[in-house]
Amino acid sequence: MEETLSFLVIAYEPGFIPEHLYMALRTESKESSKILNGYIAYIKKVNQALKNPEQTTSPKKTTVYFSKNQ
Repeated sequence: MEETLSFLVIAYEPGFIPEHLYMALRTESKESSKILNGYIAYIKKVNQALKNPEQTTSPKKTTVYFSKNQ
């Protein structure tokens, strides 16, 4: 995700994309990164619980919602 954001900055600075598009894509990139990092943390907890069931509590069931802002 960070690489994508870097390419976005590289495209914006010399004027290849307009500011409104840069800001919208930057916001989407940050939101996607948060969702992905949350999912990775959840998967790590699940894996830890499967490896050591007596040492950890079971992860709570979580529902993930995705929104499409357009």
